Amino acid sequence: MPFTAAAASGTQRSLSSSRLHLRDSVVTLPTSSTSSTTTTAAPSIASRSLSASPPDSPLSGGAPEVIGDKLLGHVRTNGFERPFGRDQVISWLGHGISAVCFYVAAIWLMVLDDTPRTHSIRSLTSVALFIHIPALVLLLMAWISCERIDPEESLPNGWFGIKLGGKRWMKARYCAVCRKTVPGLDHHCTWLQTCIGVSNYAQFFTIACAGTVQFICQALYASFSLLWLHIPVDAAGQQLTEVKILLLVCLFISVPCTITYFVLLGFHTLLFFLGYGTYDWMLRRRKRQRELAKAKSNAAKSNGAETTPGDGAASMPSPQSHSSSFGSPSDFTGADPSIAIGQMTSL
Repeated sequence: MPFTAAAASGTQRSLSSSRLHLRDSVVTLPTSSTSSTTTTAAPSIASRSLSASPPDSPLSGGAPEVIGDKLLGHVRTNGFERPFGRDQVISWLGHGISAVCFYVAAIWLMVLDDTPRTHSIRSLTSVALFIHIPALVLLLMAWISCERIDPEESLPNGWFGIKLGGKRWMKARYCAVCRKTVPGLDHHCTWLQTCIGVSNYAQFFTIACAGTVQFICQALYASFSLLWLHIPVDAAGQQLTEVKILLLVCLFISVPCTITYFVLLGFHTLLFFLGYGTYDWMLRRRKRQRELAKAKSNAAKSNGAETTPGDGAASMPSPQSHSSSFGSPSDFTGADPSIAIGQMTSL
């Protein structure tokens, strides 16, 4: 009997190991023109059938666990799902601290008596608040909507009636970070900790626009207040040191955020005119890099052949023809869906 129990236990472990190897082979199957559909479908099935996984799942680097024929993997629903990412928390703190410093300093200056000495800075504060408040409200609305939506689902009526159409948004791709298939996947944004697809790209682009306006307004207001208009004095004749500190903190955060938002908005505006998304842009960029590497390799081989002594004249290298760095949209329909998409950011 002890021998029989041990044999049964060994057989059970062997079967579990076989199922694990089978599941691993499906997930990591190399992509080819005939197997790209299989590779894409396997993570999609796992993501739909399982809603959560322990932290020691194989995809997270820990010990594997198999239940039946399903390989467990945590499927991230939206941006507000825990655990929060490092970049996500940094973005919350950056927006929140800079906005608080801006409003406290602005209100502090607005309550000063309207004298010839304070008239200029009060007027500047009024203009800054008039621009900043609508931008911040729009940013918060888009941010909350973008974070709360499950990108795997679709919005039939769009966001405030904004609907995205075209081939770019009809193609579903698999995100290796969220471990699910997202319709119209553009990229995975680490600052929002969610996928950006057809259901929340309008909100994402609104965040880029409103964030650019917010931080430009904060940076210009803090700069003009500190360097041009000078901080006025209070009734006791003392300079408002607290206001200076608030404006310096606001300026310190706003300048790098302005540059980041400006680059982000410019990049996605360029993609809009090009007619494709971040995912396709990265595929085309990688294709161009491979073509350049191949061209350099061919040139090196040709130069080596020219310098090799022979009984005849040195052979001239044949001209190499290469396709455009952008190619055609059909070049990427069979691309590996797991190619770097889990590490793509919103820039």
